[in-house]
Amino acid sequence: MRILRLFSLIRKFQMLRYAGYVGASLWFCWFLRVNDLFLEYRFSAFATHGLILAFSQLLTLGLLLYYRDISMYLRGRQWMTLFIALSVVGGLAWKVSFDILDLFVPRSVVIFQAMTFTILLVLDRRFFRGSVSAATNLRGKRYLVYGASEYGKSVVHFLLSRGRHSMRVVGFMCDDEKLGGQRILGLPIFVGASKEDIKKAKETLNLDGVIVCGADSNREAKVEILEACLELDLDVRICDDPLEGHKKIASSPLRPICLEDLIGSDKSVRLSPRQLSEFEGKSVLITGGAGSIGREICFQILEQGAKSIHVIDHSELSLYQLKTDLSENDLSRVTLMLGDVTNESFLSQTFSEFQFDVVIHAAAYKHVYFVAYNPIQSIINNVVSTSNLITLVKKFNVDKFVLISTDKAVQPSNTMGATKRVCELLVQSASQDTDHNCSFTIVRFGNVLGSSGSAVPHFLDQIKAGGPVTVTDKRVSRYFMTIPDAVSLVLKSVVLGSNGDLFVLKMGEPIRIYDLVVSLIKAHGLTPDKDISIKFIGLHPEEKISEELYDGDLDILVNAYDDFSRYRFSRFNVERIRNEVEKMVTLAREGDHRAVEVLNEVSSAEFLKTSNEIEAA
Repeated sequence: MRILRLFSLIRKFQMLRYAGYVGASLWFCWFLRVNDLFLEYRFSAFATHGLILAFSQLLTLGLLLYYRDISMYLRGRQWMTLFIALSVVGGLAWKVSFDILDLFVPRSVVIFQAMTFTILLVLDRRFFRGSVSAATNLRGKRYLVYGASEYGKSVVHFLLSRGRHSMRVVGFMCDDEKLGGQRILGLPIFVGASKEDIKKAKETLNLDGVIVCGADSNREAKVEILEACLELDLDVRICDDPLEGHKKIASSPLRPICLEDLIGSDKSVRLSPRQLSEFEGKSVLITGGAGSIGREICFQILEQGAKSIHVIDHSELSLYQLKTDLSENDLSRVTLMLGDVTNESFLSQTFSEFQFDVVIHAAAYKHVYFVAYNPIQSIINNVVSTSNLITLVKKFNVDKFVLISTDKAVQPSNTMGATKRVCELLVQSASQDTDHNCSFTIVRFGNVLGSSGSAVPHFLDQIKAGGPVTVTDKRVSRYFMTIPDAVSLVLKSVVLGSNGDLFVLKMGEPIRIYDLVVSLIKAHGLTPDKDISIKFIGLHPEEKISEELYDGDLDILVNAYDDFSRYRFSRFNVERIRNEVEKMVTLAREGDHRAVEVLNEVSSAEFLKTSNEIEAA
């Protein structure tokens, strides 16, 4: 501790230290030039020029932010920039001393002094970096950094610049075999990314945790690393972005592992600035716009310069929360409407008052359990709202309509999926009509993390409560996507979609819910079936073991891109679909449960197959 205090005291007076370096470097160069050790005959000129030089060069260091702690890790190019700056300033100081004050100052001193001063600064930085970091991190927990690029090194620079940080980096790991056996910043580099590789590094370095640099690995590799670390009971920290050496970071950029880190899709949809400019000057209606996905769509479109956004939602609380999250400037372009999209007169009045360019239909009942026990209201809410909007977008010449659907609409086994399947059929039927110029498209989601329909928040609540965590079946698997991915896919369907297109995100392989729960428990520093028990409660009658993203009998692949696929429905008998849907809606409005029978029939594979045969005939 005494050593640490001594170094801290010396560092506090670093300006005086640097002033001493200026004087020492000037004296050394002057001595070499005039061969006078004590400068007996030139002391006045030396002292005056030294004061001018010290003031100018120390001011230069301050302007270059050299006093900031993070500058302890300047690299070669930055040192060269510093040397040039000190040389220029030294030249100006010489000009003042020689031409204005008429002092004898050798010109050769300028370059040699700047060079000597820079060398002293390099040695100073190396000495204090090694001494202080060693003293401050002696008792810190031992961490391995996954990522041996500039990103990984920036993490070490950040931690060392923090002085008494509780984390001590003891090595690097990467998958580049060329770096095996080498060192970075004096720390060893381990090659590999498997559980066995991390286990070997843990035993060799006596690790407490791993810092994963997200920018140095794709998402699939990142998930594999995280899962290996959790299995080995290592603390995991994530660094998403590189830390630039010249920035002073107030708070730690290292965050704990979160659920999104465990979802291994590397197929995030990204839109170019040109594509996003499609929303500029447009008027957009978002139904269900105060929900988790709708509100994010709202924020994204606002950023792209939409002329106006109109949000319809039946939740007063959700609308209020959206209002509080919008800035004053955004609120001037947003209209928040409390209403029911199954109300034809309300919708008709809304379309009459505003001229929409784009309609995004996100409103729906989507909790499988509640929809199953409230089928009549779910038919009215999901199917009637879609039918109403289709009628109005054609009547009022809307340019584009997007339906947000779900993978549960593919060969549905539950009422919620069946209603969304019927909604898809209605949209596809509208796309085949010739009495309008609207482009009808569909976006089909998997399970969206953080959305109101996700079971993950329930798992997290159970873990916080001490368990047990309830899982229906150990075999159950689902496709997952994040809200940003979901919203980006919606926006891309608006920009790139043609009439009748169905967009599906490439989400990688489905993830077992059991494996996800195990990872969540470990991410909380707990041990499954020891600290937190997992209880299997059995499948709900309307649940499936696994979901599908497309129907091989109905969905025809048009294009497959890196991040998503575009499908088209095979042709079917539109009039038969519409007649059956009209019959179903009439029964539902009367509260007749035969509507559910019609729903199950219309959404079945057999019905669609016979519709295709009738259409072909």
